[in-house]
Amino acid sequence: KAAIRSVVRWGLIGFSFFVFLLLSIALVVSSAAALFLEARRTARDGSIKNLHSLYIGLAYVILVVVSLIFFAKRRRDVHIKLSKIPRKHVAIRREDVPKTVHKFISEEYLRSAAILYASQPVDGHQDGWGDPGTDFEGIRFRRRLLDTVVEVDEAARAIVPRLLPIRPHTRVLHHLRALTPLIPVDESGSSCLRSYDSVIEFARHARREPTEEEFVHGLQAASDLITIFRSYDRYRAEDDDEQERSQEGSPAPRTFSF
Repeated sequence: KAAIRSVVRWGLIGFSFFVFLLLSIALVVSSAAALFLEARRTARDGSIKNLHSLYIGLAYVILVVVSLIFFAKRRRDVHIKLSKIPRKHVAIRREDVPKTVHKFISEEYLRSAAILYASQPVDGHQDGWGDPGTDFEGIRFRRRLLDTVVEVDEAARAIVPRLLPIRPHTRVLHHLRALTPLIPVDESGSSCLRSYDSVIEFARHARREPTEEEFVHGLQAASDLITIFRSYDRYRAEDDDEQERSQEGSPAPRTFSF
């Protein structure tokens, strides 16, 4: 139905254009004939060979020349504009193309998708990416590690809402220095914050891609930081509730653990 409506619509447009063109030509010819007859009638000798006829002829010659120039210019402009339109067309609806064309496009698309799926590696290895068949398949280690900075920053803002916005090249260790007292330190003086800062700096500036071991280590450090910040936020909320209950005369035990 849509194809029939399109054919009818364009047929009516072409027919109306042809009718208007013939009508315009007929009016021009009739007006020229009327003017020539009037010039002949007003001539002294009744002949068409007079100065008025020459003026009329020159006027219509100029009209024809100007019309042809305008037509040529318009045709050139349309050709230039059409040439700038991309020739590739993606059919987004079934009625945009004939059924046979739509079926052919669908079959070729499915064939290309099958070839692409079959050509994907199943046992290959690419530095900086998760191996196929593992838990990290399709994950780029560097990008995922840098994405955890936003997650850690959001968890830290639950404790310090006025924390300065983190910049792309700001070290995590400096950005979270106000929360350093909350982070446990082991016997060697290291902490999950320092480990996480080292991994992020490596992901930002190192030419070598992170290994899977370094990636897991960075994710674990980020998870530990988020757990600490959320635990402290929960502890602070419980402490506020305890103070409210103590004011009402019903104290509650305080617990805090990572």
